[in-house]
Amino acid sequence: MQVDVGQLLFVLDTKSHSIVPAQVDEVLVSKTVKGETVQHKLIFPNGKKAVLEKMTAPWFTDISGAKSFLLSEAEKMVDAVVKKAQESAEKNFSFEQPSNHTSEIYEPPVAVPELGAIDDEVTVDLGDGRTAKVSLPKEFSLESTTS
Repeated sequence: MQVDVGQLLFVLDTKSHSIVPAQVDEVLVSKTVKGETVQHKLIFPNGKKAVLEKMTAPWFTDISGAKSFLLSEAEKMVDAVVKKAQESAEKNFSFEQPSNHTSEIYEPPVAVPELGAIDDEVTVDLGDGRTAKVSLPKEFSLESTTS
């Protein structure tokens, strides 16, 4: 990959788990009998310098590449956590995931009636097929502000 003087690179800082921009400050080309070597010297916003070829952290020529890499790594981590939970469930509770299983997400029942529908007595859905009739004290009734 061609990297030129003045070009911005984005380096993944594994200690702070952040992406740090760096600029290619200098490119050194050394030709010897054994061959040619190239070193790219980087400068970071805090003034520190590093040689690109000696870095072990991933680096990217654009921010979208860095984002894609981080999303991919996050997905791998989530997959590992899910796999570990599933293995623990299988080991400890004889859990088997059905092949055609669709995931269900719990959502609490919505039991707020529309303001125009409030009467002296309101039926509220409590979930699981249960309902309750609720009467509000007159102090809580809505009064019309338009006359």
